[in-house]
Amino acid sequence: MLGAFAVIALLVTAMVISNTFSVLVAQRSRDLALQRALGASRRQVRGSVLVEAGVIGILGAIIGSALASGIVAALVLWGSTNEGFGFLTFEVNPRDLLACVAVGMVMTILASMSAALAATRVSPLEAMRPREDAAVGNRAGALRLVFGTLFLAAGVAGLVWGAAEANLAIAVAGGALSFVGVLMLAVLFVPAVVSVAGLMARPAGVPGRMARLNATRNPGRTASTAAALLIGTTLVAMMLTGGRTAQQQMDTIFATEFPVDLQVELVPGNGNESAVDAAPQSGDGSAAPGSSAAGGAGLDSTEAQTARDNVAQVEGIDAAALLLPAGVTEPAAGDGSASREGSDAGTPVYAADPADLRSVVSGMPEGEGADRLGEPGTILMPNTVETDTVTVTGASGSLELEVIQSASSAVRPVITLEDAQSIGLAENAGAAPQLWLNASDTVTMDGLQELNTGIAQAAGVSQDKISGDLSIRLMFSVVIDGMLMVVTALLAVSVLIALIGVANTLSLSAIERSRENSLMRALGLTRRGLRGMLALEAVLISGVAALIGCALGTVYGGLGAHTVFGPMAAGIGQSIVWPVVPWWELAVIVGVSVLAGLLASVAPSQRAAKLAPVQGLALA
Repeated sequence: MLGAFAVIALLVTAMVISNTFSVLVAQRSRDLALQRALGASRRQVRGSVLVEAGVIGILGAIIGSALASGIVAALVLWGSTNEGFGFLTFEVNPRDLLACVAVGMVMTILASMSAALAATRVSPLEAMRPREDAAVGNRAGALRLVFGTLFLAAGVAGLVWGAAEANLAIAVAGGALSFVGVLMLAVLFVPAVVSVAGLMARPAGVPGRMARLNATRNPGRTASTAAALLIGTTLVAMMLTGGRTAQQQMDTIFATEFPVDLQVELVPGNGNESAVDAAPQSGDGSAAPGSSAAGGAGLDSTEAQTARDNVAQVEGIDAAALLLPAGVTEPAAGDGSASREGSDAGTPVYAADPADLRSVVSGMPEGEGADRLGEPGTILMPNTVETDTVTVTGASGSLELEVIQSASSAVRPVITLEDAQSIGLAENAGAAPQLWLNASDTVTMDGLQELNTGIAQAAGVSQDKISGDLSIRLMFSVVIDGMLMVVTALLAVSVLIALIGVANTLSLSAIERSRENSLMRALGLTRRGLRGMLALEAVLISGVAALIGCALGTVYGGLGAHTVFGPMAAGIGQSIVWPVVPWWELAVIVGVSVLAGLLASVAPSQRAAKLAPVQGLALA
């Protein structure tokens, strides 16, 4: 995983370097053309660009490797002082550092290759003219439009097909191909989106209108600058959407397979004794008939109700339902494993208050069954029961009830108290009363042990009588949150690199427009207005890139989540895994990108504002 994110960071870095050198070469086009006219060969001009890239690459790689080693050494030193992490040691392999330097140098040279070739591809006379950017109306733009559309269409088809067939390999390949198409088409649609977004800058007056024009004056440069940021924000939004969807889907699956958070068997115990120790003993030392050790009842109904009321007051419990033994089903209605006490025994049936039952049972299949849960004349049964009706026998009679089937095989049969009283509550029917609990969403993995202790004390039972899937669900939530945190932190590095590219482009653009900026200053534009113009330009580019990246990431994350969780969702009757859009987190991404773009404009705008109008107009 770390290797994959290193590749992403290198890709974004290469795009930033390529864009920076493209701008540099474009600015030097007249100088390079003059060198060509005075006798310099194509090879010499190309070599000068590549040598410059190599020197910058090796210096940057050495400084970057040194900084990385220093940061890791500091983290290890700090971590080793914490309890339980004394085993941490710092070690650096010189060969790894040399490999990093080599990769940095080679990547910089390769990233600048396009600019170096562009510097020698045109004749000296053509280089004296302004360079034509790719647009729909010219050959470069037409090629981008054709191939970008083909890649996008083929990638979308593969992505949708992979999601529908739950084939992760096809979905990933399709997503990658479609994103390549988006990057190819970026030069055609990103400037247009920036232009539309620039309408919001009109209230800023002349700086706002000029910022809009400057941001779209060079479409290729704008698209290249935005593309690097687009990659980072798309990946961050994709992982956030996929992670939040995975969390909700796992909650849905657990709610279906384990519809009750916690179950408490109301058998007396103080937590230090077993159920056998807590059970009444007969004269020969064996468990007395009717005791929990013999499979009989635990607390009586009054004590059980008191326990239920006490547990409902425990912090972290939203709802509690008391289940009293009510009788047994006919053996044929059970799942075949319920006849544990003889061939004539059925599955134990419990009775609960309808309102309490509905408050603690989750994951019911949508439809009439879920709507009728807790109605008189019905019985909640596991999904292993295939009959439409079940006969329940109590202390004073039998009753045929309509089955409401749960999506889980682990749920116990439950009827209403009204039906149970009509056949006589069988408190000594061979089962102890139970509590079904619904835990609050605020319960965390760290607080689960404290919650179990509070439940045990409130109910007067030992903690081994508490069961349920809550710990598993919380564990998955912790794992997903941890992965999202690590992934987002790693991807944030690529966003930071992209924002450095925004700063580079703004700096070079400010230098390129020195005469124009000085002329506007001479005509009355204030230094504050000039700084505002450059700041708005950076905000437009970074904001649009972040918005497009969040939109793309949401789509990719949603389809990816359906690819992974589609088969599991189908198993619980869910045909489509709908994405969970993390609106607040996406808003933070856009806000941070805009703020970072604003900060990236500070240095270029300060340099541009310091230049006196006379000095700027005197520049060649």
